[in-house]
Amino acid sequence: FPVTIDERKVLVSYTTPVAVRVGDDLFVTNERFSNTTTKHINLYLREMPSTVVVNRVGQSVIETLSK
Repeated sequence: FPVTIDERKVLVSYTTPVAVRVGDDLFVTNERFSNTTTKHINLYLREMPSTVVVNRVGQSVIETLSK
């Protein structure tokens, strides 16, 4: 489930941040995690409005944005 930090919404699966939304930009990890985490990400992506731009980035970018 997404957690709000300042103006960012961070999707956390278990204890790992895997996606961060900043306005209409969504940054999603390109690292492969468990099947459950993949399902969490896919469900989150389906909830996004069409105006959101999805960017696949390295996990280090997600870690930096989620702090």
